[in-house]
Amino acid sequence: LIRTSSIYLQYTLKERNLYVMRKKNKNDTLYIKVKELRDRTGLSQAKFGEMFGIPAANIQKWEQQTATPPDYIIGMMERILNMQDEIYNLQTNNTTND
Repeated sequence: LIRTSSIYLQYTLKERNLYVMRKKNKNDTLYIKVKELRDRTGLSQAKFGEMFGIPAANIQKWEQQTATPPDYIIGMMERILNMQDEIYNLQTNNTTND
């Protein structure tokens, strides 16, 4: 019974470690993503945060990996920036075609 419990415990700890590792890797990606998106705009942390209505302190914490941004925020930022790029490209193409 003790042996069975220790095997179960080892299995549970192993699964938990894999979950923590996966979660850590996912979070690392989110930190990098915030920095990449901000770099893409060329804006300061304060201006980038202002653009989305997010305090500059949050942007700083996310980039320094002291806090984790919610997934949906990253997705929102990316969609907005992609839409801005598309609008810019359309305007540029229309200007050159006129």
